[in-house]
Amino acid sequence: MKKSLCFCLLTTILGVFMIVSGTFLSFLSSYREDVKEQKTIAMSIKNEYASFNDKTQSFRNELEKFEEVFGTYFEDMQKNEDVTVETLNKIETILKETNESTTMLKKACQEDYINDPEIIERCRIFQKNYETMVNTYVKMILGYNRAVEKYNGWNKVAPMNTYTSKVATSYIDYDKDGIYLGAN
Repeated sequence: MKKSLCFCLLTTILGVFMIVSGTFLSFLSSYREDVKEQKTIAMSIKNEYASFNDKTQSFRNELEKFEEVFGTYFEDMQKNEDVTVETLNKIETILKETNESTTMLKKACQEDYINDPEIIERCRIFQKNYETMVNTYVKMILGYNRAVEKYNGWNKVAPMNTYTSKVATSYIDYDKDGIYLGAN
């Protein structure tokens, strides 16, 4: 009887040990997988952020070009119409490429489980810059169209066409803070 009690006790202890070991190994495996996934996400964010940074620089350059060629006088508007529309098309292309190339960045920056301070900062900067970029574009299109409408009221002989955006038509509050950066 003592032998069977010892055997049962030993089997129970061995079973509990195996269950605890299995649980610990499962937890360790999940932890390692999460760490690996975090590193992969962090690298993807760094890469897409670098690409986004390049796009914002191109956007700024084209915006400066637009401001140079888009005249405040009606005669300048007529004279520079082709260059202005070409610049608007380039800006729209940059914004479209930005939308396409930052899908993972947009998704990852919405997650709450990111714990790397550098990545959190990049996400915060991305959200602010993306919102500013889109809202600046929308503001620019609205301003251009208002100026064209005034021009068309002044010059009925050779009217200009307003610009219709295929990318963004209204202001966004990307980070949902109640402030529309770039819209003012």
